[in-house]
Amino acid sequence: MTLLLDKSSKPGTHAVVIGIGRYPWLVGGKAKPRFAQNDGMAQLTSPPASARAFATWLLETYENPEAPLVSLDLGGAIMAAATDMISYMDFGGHLAQEFQAYRASLGMPPDVLYFNNGLTVIDRAAWAKAELGERTLRFIEANPALCLRFEQSALNALLKGDVAKLSPRFNFMGDFMRLDLESEIRPNVYHFVNRPKPWQKGWIGERRFARAFKEWFAQSPWPDFPDIQPLEHEAPVNQDFRRRLLSFLKTQHFADGWRA
Repeated sequence: MTLLLDKSSKPGTHAVVIGIGRYPWLVGGKAKPRFAQNDGMAQLTSPPASARAFATWLLETYENPEAPLVSLDLGGAIMAAATDMISYMDFGGHLAQEFQAYRASLGMPPDVLYFNNGLTVIDRAAWAKAELGERTLRFIEANPALCLRFEQSALNALLKGDVAKLSPRFNFMGDFMRLDLESEIRPNVYHFVNRPKPWQKGWIGERRFARAFKEWFAQSPWPDFPDIQPLEHEAPVNQDFRRRLLSFLKTQHFADGWRA
């Protein structure tokens, strides 16, 4: 389903924003039986709020005179998502072999990119027609040991790369920050996939992120929640990994129009 903000033939930027917070089979959900290997995962409040904030940003702040916001074309794919470091590590990351074995366990060929499910765009009609939600749940139930990353694992196993690619601007994951790529990619969405998080003790990233979360929580109903004690630590940038990853990104075409 696509919201058309402008039906003219001029170039434009396309977007559909979805935030999922209710997981019936995880802790706090009403479905039975509960998914046994839930690793403490419960209902989430941040995805719907983040989706709302992102949609507001698109409507009120996003500005590109050459391609104003109009909608998002998935090119016939059921969904769009950004490639995960689980694939990008192939270009020099320290977990490359581990992640290659993980992808192979899901039945993914080596050259098929594994996506991150942190921010996705979904064609709801195509999703329903393909019964992808039901198939995903059945896959998790039948292969709990393979689904180390819950529905993200199952979706990658089922779709095997048949997704429209979002650029890392819309899912700027932890290792992008460690590769000093912020100025090149100019992210709109930061995704703190690594631990500790900026609001946790031991955060080793830039202090500005820890400060931002501390200031936000101070104004929230949970001012004492964060245990923020960032470490004085700056890991050296893996320049070979950085160079090879940027070279690969320059060969890619992204649904949101970004070019490396």
